[in-house]
Amino acid sequence: MRLLLPRISLLPALIAWAWPLQSLAVIAAGAAAEIIDLQGQGDQRTASAAEWRPARQAQMLSAGDFVRTRDAARMALVFADETQLRLHQNTVLQVKTIATAGQPVTTLRLDAGRAWTQTRRPAGSPLQMETPAATAAIRGTDWHISVEPDGRTLLTVLSGTVDFGNDQGRIAVGASEAAYAEVGKAPVKLVLGQPRDRVQWVNALQADPVPHLAAAPLPAALEPVRAALTARNTAAARAALDRVRASTPPQWVAAMDAAIALQAGEWLQARALLERQLPHKPPLLVWLMQSDMQLMDGEGQAAVLALRAALEQWPAHPALLAHLARAQLLSDRVPEAQATLAAAKDVKDPELALARAALARRQGDAPATLSAYTEATALAPQDARGWLGLGSVHTERENTGPARQHLQHALALDPHTAGAQGERGTLETFANRFTEAEAAFASALEDHPADYVALTGQGLLRLKQGQPEAALDDFLRAGVMEPRYARARTWTAVAYYQLGRHQDAIATLRQASALDDKDPIPYMLLAQIYTDLFQPGEAVQAARAAVTRMPYLKSLNQLANDQKGSANLGASLAFFGMEDWALELAQQSFSPYWGASHLFLADRYPGEFNKNSELFQGFLTDPMAFGASQRYSSLLQRPGSHGIVDVWQEKEFYHLSAPSITLNGMDNSQVPVSWFVKAQKAKGQHFLIDVGVTNQPATYDATGSAKADAGIFTLGLGMQPNERLNLFAYANYTDIQLRAHNLLSSEVDKTTQQGVLGLSYRWSPTEQTWIKLGRSLEGTRITNFPTLFEFVPLTGIAAFSVNPRKAMTDLQLRHSIDPEPGTRWSVGLEHVMEKQASESLGVGMLSTVSDGRTYSDTMYFGGVNAIDRRYTGITLDGQQQLTPTFRMDGALALQHIRQNVEGASYLRLATSGLENIETAGRHDTKRVLGPRLGAVVQPTPGATLRLAYQDWLRPLSVSTLTRVETAGIAVEDRLVEAGGRHKRLVAQWSQELGSNSFVSARADHLRVRNPGSLGVDLRTPSLPFLEEMRNAQLVNLSSTDVLEDTPTYYAGTLKALALGASHMVNHRWSVYGKYHYQHSDSEYESIAAPTVANSYAIPYIPRHTLVLGTTWASSARVYLSGRAVYRSERFEDQANLTRRPPGWSMDLVGFWESADKHWMIGVGALNLFGPKSARQKSRYVIDARYRF
Repeated sequence: MRLLLPRISLLPALIAWAWPLQSLAVIAAGAAAEIIDLQGQGDQRTASAAEWRPARQAQMLSAGDFVRTRDAARMALVFADETQLRLHQNTVLQVKTIATAGQPVTTLRLDAGRAWTQTRRPAGSPLQMETPAATAAIRGTDWHISVEPDGRTLLTVLSGTVDFGNDQGRIAVGASEAAYAEVGKAPVKLVLGQPRDRVQWVNALQADPVPHLAAAPLPAALEPVRAALTARNTAAARAALDRVRASTPPQWVAAMDAAIALQAGEWLQARALLERQLPHKPPLLVWLMQSDMQLMDGEGQAAVLALRAALEQWPAHPALLAHLARAQLLSDRVPEAQATLAAAKDVKDPELALARAALARRQGDAPATLSAYTEATALAPQDARGWLGLGSVHTERENTGPARQHLQHALALDPHTAGAQGERGTLETFANRFTEAEAAFASALEDHPADYVALTGQGLLRLKQGQPEAALDDFLRAGVMEPRYARARTWTAVAYYQLGRHQDAIATLRQASALDDKDPIPYMLLAQIYTDLFQPGEAVQAARAAVTRMPYLKSLNQLANDQKGSANLGASLAFFGMEDWALELAQQSFSPYWGASHLFLADRYPGEFNKNSELFQGFLTDPMAFGASQRYSSLLQRPGSHGIVDVWQEKEFYHLSAPSITLNGMDNSQVPVSWFVKAQKAKGQHFLIDVGVTNQPATYDATGSAKADAGIFTLGLGMQPNERLNLFAYANYTDIQLRAHNLLSSEVDKTTQQGVLGLSYRWSPTEQTWIKLGRSLEGTRITNFPTLFEFVPLTGIAAFSVNPRKAMTDLQLRHSIDPEPGTRWSVGLEHVMEKQASESLGVGMLSTVSDGRTYSDTMYFGGVNAIDRRYTGITLDGQQQLTPTFRMDGALALQHIRQNVEGASYLRLATSGLENIETAGRHDTKRVLGPRLGAVVQPTPGATLRLAYQDWLRPLSVSTLTRVETAGIAVEDRLVEAGGRHKRLVAQWSQELGSNSFVSARADHLRVRNPGSLGVDLRTPSLPFLEEMRNAQLVNLSSTDVLEDTPTYYAGTLKALALGASHMVNHRWSVYGKYHYQHSDSEYESIAAPTVANSYAIPYIPRHTLVLGTTWASSARVYLSGRAVYRSERFEDQANLTRRPPGWSMDLVGFWESADKHWMIGVGALNLFGPKSARQKSRYVIDARYRF
């Protein structure tokens, strides 16, 4: 086994152990707080002044200042320590002290009114809220407090814990609990049925009378008033109303007066006008506006009652039913909203369509949301809200073309549509069009400085520009305006994490998941964070929560891929050593349009062909992936430059030293570009030299060993010129020199040059095209290599020299589309041209012993070969989800291989004059129609049956863009050479047993035939260094192959049964076990007998394999992986002459990472203990890496 431990590097530098101090300032230096929004009238005074002065938006407050709100007013503040606070009407608050480096306590005093507060406190820095009756001590929570005029205080905790008390007693109030205190009495706990009802007033709702004007016919005289209100011109509306006031029914005049006051922000006047009309059977418009006012004040139940009362007067009215459903949704009463809309399911009305869209969006039903918004635009094409909804949904799915078109249409209809400019800026941020995004946000915030959609989008823009501090400022402002906006919470957590505030990030993601319980992304981010913190048990729990929500996924494109594809859900399980479970989870959540899916699967595949196929598709799909930092998981694409210096030491028979330096990064200041450069120098000595043999036991040259010198240079470049197009380039240059100190002074020089250009084009979120052009050149010079020659009865070791050259060019294309959910169609095209040539020469003494006498002769050998192979293939494949528990999978490949192979050899004995001339040739064309069929059945949650039949001809290339799996079961590329074919039938069952265990079983029947041709080498050049760009940091032994080497043979049959089990013992320790039964028969070609059938085992495949492994991870950043492996007898060669004995061996790997994540040290001890052949030895590795 060759275990490729990640290359961890050593740099002579001091370790920086200290965390940087957390910066708390999010407002102007020296200020204690800022008023970021004021609706209605409010006042401010200093501690030393008695006179109140009008407060204003963007006003800074100092320690000691007071603020208050008046009737029908609300105020939003953000403090220097990041505390977010909202004040209800008639509320008085004092900012007593603010936390600083020398004074870590923030103290506020609420004398009257209601306040909602959210804060994230560093350890040792509490927030205290004083009231006349009690004091609340908070260390990081989301809570609401109200104070009556006599000082009675009611505290409601929504998340976290608050210590609430006074001189008479103290109690701890937890999440979803409440407490009550009176002056002079100990506080007591209360039970609240709906604790979040207390904070419904904390919202960013805007009452807009214009949509309600269409609910019922207006008197013709009021049409000019409607036109002015639609144009947002309240002065013109008042003037128009004044002109017709005397001739219009009084109830309509009063209704329009209220509408004008509402649009002008004169809420106190509007409410008074509305409440005066309600007892007198006013127009329908009044009831709708009244419910708007009640919802703004958080009186959700009152709004519902008002709308139900109006329905008694106008039964089943579409506008009332639609508004009732909205009120129920805002009060978190989703089933009631669903029932309300069901009563009008066949009614075609724009307001009902908008309400249906809001319900479907809340339920995570993207197709129904799009359908409802489309219906709304058809029914009311001049209403900007429907177009805004369509644009917003397409923005979430990052379907940029339709999103941009719909948002621009909404803005053309109404330039001041709430949220439209912010949504457009978010779309342009997703598309990396930062200039357009900045303009959209500026326009939105100029119109409404507290626009939470725009503030959230602007924060996302700052994150993508590498400014997490500025981003957090925007997110905090958005969060205080609309605490229920899940998108803002999710990105706030990303900012916290990028700033190193891990626990704040975790708590905020928990809040985001509660706000949108259908969204998998908060759980996916949690899984990444926990993995990055070496907390695998918590990561597994988050990943399992995410996978249940994958049907509601909107888009993954903004999540940062990295070289390991660690954003994939299975990464947490793989990190914990539960490889089979990880693969199953990865298959369930796989998307070909997401780069991390491919990159993660690449790590799951042990064979080079399958691995490179997924790597290429991953890098083509997301060429920014290899620009990510391997020191920290940024969660979101973040610009920056990174580096790794690495020292690697390895000892087996040989001693190898391989230092390297890696530079990578990403920049998006103009267009997103990424780069990866790695230079490695390797030197080694005491490498044993294999004697070239055919149908003889393998042996080393006993006359000496060799020194090796290698240089490897790898380059990767990526670019995203626009949101649809991705470009990728890869190049590798490898030069290896081997100089032997043996009897023949053997030498080997090998140079490989490989390059790839590729692109992917994203037509939509569910349609994509990939194109790849590859070129490979390989030249080798082997001089005086010891080779065993036989010319019966003479044998001997001769000096053999050869100079093979190989060249390969491939062009590939794949197009995939999901025409509807659950259906996917793909077509793949591939053309490969391969040429090989070599000349060889051998000279040596052959001898034999007969009748006690030695007979010798000098042998001269020469040979040439030339190979020209062409491969063309077209593959059609499709997947269809027939039911929620049953999926069909199929592919049909038409493949064509033309082979022209010429080989000749000449052998002459100088003394006897005997000669032998042999030729080998092959001129044929093979056409193959290869079907692959599969099915995936999930009869119960956690149980999966996968069935596959695979008739697969391996292409001549080093990878393919077509799928390498059928129903989640990958083709067996390790046993099939280029141009070879396998026919295979597989059944696999997997089952989750509770939340901590996973079992699997597989039955496999495989028949392989490789392209045998004596005297020439038909194998395709490999591509071993593409994997370098994953820049892997650590490895778990569960992901390393138990197959010790790649077998070479002509044809064979393998019948296998595999059993596996994984169990998470606790959040730090996991165990797994595997048993493989493999019965193989192989055929091989020899000079003596062209085919020997069914007599030999396939090389390196034992009959029995048992693996017992474990993984342990500590939050102190220590990671250990170990396994014990039993293998029965197996052989290195197809003639079964070189035996490896049965027995147990042990592999151990450990890693340590410093707290600042600069240093990582890895050690490995492999193939310990147990019996070994003369060609086996224990292997030891130490790897030190410094990351910057």
